[in-house]
Amino acid sequence: MPISRLEWSRQEQEPRHPAAGRRALAVAGVVLEGLLLAWLLLGSALRVTQVAVTGNQHLTAAEVRAASGLSSRPSVIGLDVDTIRRKLLQLPWVRAATVTPELPSSVLIDVQEWRAVAAYKVGASYYLLNGEATVLEQVPPAPGILEIDGPSKPLPHPGAKAIDTELLSALVNLARAFPLATGESVARFQIDDCGDLKLFASSGFTVMFGRVLTPEEFSSLQQKLDALAALRGSVDFASKDLDYVNVENPSAPAVHLHSSKPPPPSPGATPQASPSPQGIEVIGCQ
Repeated sequence: MPISRLEWSRQEQEPRHPAAGRRALAVAGVVLEGLLLAWLLLGSALRVTQVAVTGNQHLTAAEVRAASGLSSRPSVIGLDVDTIRRKLLQLPWVRAATVTPELPSSVLIDVQEWRAVAAYKVGASYYLLNGEATVLEQVPPAPGILEIDGPSKPLPHPGAKAIDTELLSALVNLARAFPLATGESVARFQIDDCGDLKLFASSGFTVMFGRVLTPEEFSSLQQKLDALAALRGSVDFASKDLDYVNVENPSAPAVHLHSSKPPPPSPGATPQASPSPQGIEVIGCQ
C-alpha cells in the first residue's frame, strides 16, 4: 500500500545522527579496552607465576630469582626488563643477563657468570677473583687455581676489587709464561704490605720481583721474567739447593743457594720508613 503524504513527511522530519552513534560505540570500545588492560595488568591472569633460570653454575636459581625482584608477581605485560637486568648485575658472579617475558605468566632469565681466575688469600681466608680483580665470594682453600697471597689489610668483600686489575692480568700472564722461562710452575704469588712481589716456584725456590704498585712496575715484570729466562743455561731451577733469584734489577740478577754462605748483615742497618700508595708511612718498606 502506498505511503501517505502525511507519513512521508513525518519520516522526512525525523532526525538522524549516525555520527553520534559511531562516537558512542568508539567511546564504549575505548572504555572496554581500558578495563581489559587494567585487568591484564592488575588481575591475576597474567601475573608472573614461573621464573625459569638458565646459565647459572655457582649461583642457585633461588638466588637469581630473589635478586630479580619478581617475587612480587608483577604482570608479564609491561615488565621493566632493564631494571631487572640491573638488579641481576649487582650479583658479583653475574657478568651478563637477559630477561625474556613469556605469555601468559612466565619469565626466562639467562645469566652468564664470571670465570674465577685466581684465589686471593688474606690471613687464612680465600676469595675468588674474576678477570677484573673483583671478589666473587669467600671460599675454602681452592686447589688448582692461581693463588695470590695479599697484604693483611684491607679485608676483601664480594663485589669489591681486591687488587689492581692490570696487576692481576700481569700476574696471570706471568704464571702462564713462567714454565717456558724456567721449566718450573708457579706455586703461588705473594704481595706484602710494602707492595713487593714474590713468586714461589713449585720446586721450592723464590723469585723476588720488587715493587708492583704502579702501571710502570706492572709492565716491568716482562723484562724481569726475560732476565730470569736468560739464567736458565747457568742456573738449575729444579735444584733443591736453589734458594732465591732476585730480579728487581733485571740487568744484574742475583742468585742465592742454600749451600752458600749467607752475606754478613750491614752494620748499623735500621728499618726505614717510606710512603705507601695511600701516603701512610710504612716502617721497613724501602
